[in-house]
Amino acid sequence: MTSTLGDDVVLLGDVAEGELPLFVTPANPKLKNDLDASVEWLKSVTGELAQAMSRVGAVVLRGFPVKDTADFNRMIEHFPSPDFDYAGGAAKRNNLGGKVFETTTTIITDVVLPLHQEMSYQPTYPTKLTFFCQVAPKNGGSTTIGDVRAIAREIPQKFRDEVTERGVMYRTHRRSPDSAPVDEAESSIWHETRHKTWVETFYTESAAEVEQICRATGLEFEWLPDGSLTTECRTTGYAPHPLTGDTHWFNHIHGMGSPLGSFGEEYWKRYSNYYLRPGARYPRPHEVFFGDGTPMDPDTVLSLYPLYREHTVAFPWQEGDMMFVDNVITAHGRSPYTGPRNIQVSLSTGW
Repeated sequence: MTSTLGDDVVLLGDVAEGELPLFVTPANPKLKNDLDASVEWLKSVTGELAQAMSRVGAVVLRGFPVKDTADFNRMIEHFPSPDFDYAGGAAKRNNLGGKVFETTTTIITDVVLPLHQEMSYQPTYPTKLTFFCQVAPKNGGSTTIGDVRAIAREIPQKFRDEVTERGVMYRTHRRSPDSAPVDEAESSIWHETRHKTWVETFYTESAAEVEQICRATGLEFEWLPDGSLTTECRTTGYAPHPLTGDTHWFNHIHGMGSPLGSFGEEYWKRYSNYYLRPGARYPRPHEVFFGDGTPMDPDTVLSLYPLYREHTVAFPWQEGDMMFVDNVITAHGRSPYTGPRNIQVSLSTGW
């Protein structure tokens, strides 16, 4: 269908719950060729796009003149950023300049990165993500998306009730920056499990600054004798939508609670042999419990994965695409891929 968005006409799909993503393509030649015009257009229609996202969950701008990181920064410069960006995040990523970061670089590329809501394991989190495709992968590599509202409706009521009543606790372990792998196998398992150092996690070499960030973001922390860091975070497992006020399933229970579900049996064997053996060198990098500290049933956690897979939507990236993802009602992930891939991301606390 053709719809008017702001003063310029763009081509839109239907704006309906769960029918994601919504593609927006410029019909005005100026928007196709003039970055300044596109920046001003996006500023003028941000409110309308926010309303569309609160229904459909994800919006893709395609055909706009966004060529590189600098252009991407220009397009999103008016979006408010979180106070600490990715500080405390699970995955390793570098800042590319301004508001822009790499997408996950430490996850092995030949497996599925399951759907998840960004930083839902933190007390503070972004409400919107904006992705940009600079180099489209030739084989796979989609940034997958899925409607959390539909997923939550299929999660067993008993488990949802338990989360509602008891909340969720996440425990993470970050290695000391002085730690080094004893062999190639250990280096590989650290890489694949995202067992980062606290310097990589908090983007600072100052322990005092790490403590300041933890206090500001609501993380409990403990320094261990070997110089590593353990943090704990308690959340309700749900989050209010910033526009509608509705409460939605919002957590990282499956993503951090079951390495078997995330990466499969072969990987799970190596993970178990390293982290779960007697006298293991380090605790697991990520663990999930109910808010009172009691374990969750592993079979229940594992059973969540098929629900997320059933609601996974994938589309092939085109270079120059920008995708806005409502982090509260839409989960995202990544398909396996080979060859070059450059997808960038920016976090926002609102519109």
